[in-house]
Amino acid sequence: MSIARARALIIVGAMLVFALAFAGWAIATKGGTLAEAQCRAASAPKDLPKPADVAVNVLNATDRDGLAGAVGKQLTSRGFQVKNIGTASDGVPVNGVGQVRFGPSGFGAAQVLQSQIIGLDPVMDQRQDSTVDVVLGAGYTRMATATEVAAAAKRLADNPPTLSCSDKKASGAVGP
Repeated sequence: MSIARARALIIVGAMLVFALAFAGWAIATKGGTLAEAQCRAASAPKDLPKPADVAVNVLNATDRDGLAGAVGKQLTSRGFQVKNIGTASDGVPVNGVGQVRFGPSGFGAAQVLQSQIIGLDPVMDQRQDSTVDVVLGAGYTRMATATEVAAAAKRLADNPPTLSCSDKKASGAVGP
């Protein structure tokens, strides 16, 4: 074998090793973390859960005494399973109306709650169950009216929301 042929084989071999290493890196990074895999697994269910099937914790992130209790009573009267009522103690600032926090299996429940409290920002976390937290902010003023809830339900049916795994926020929020 000539030196030129040996050199060509070495170069081709090195290029093949580089290409395989790059492909392996691309596949490995595309898979991402466990959190990203869970995020991608979350999708809007074909049938959104009924309020009776939604377990929710209501937390107050404002200085308005009794806000979480009042909203919890209203959600209970609308058929939701209110599990806990309290004060948001995680120190995360909540701007605007508030947030609906959920794990991968609570995506549909979060959408239903967004139809009840217009303006909640969706925030995905790493919880393993379908329980959803409503964290009320200073911008909260009222629950949605029956007309607003019906309009939000129609929008959900016509344009199902999606979940962006890069920022773990849902698109297609159900405001008016």
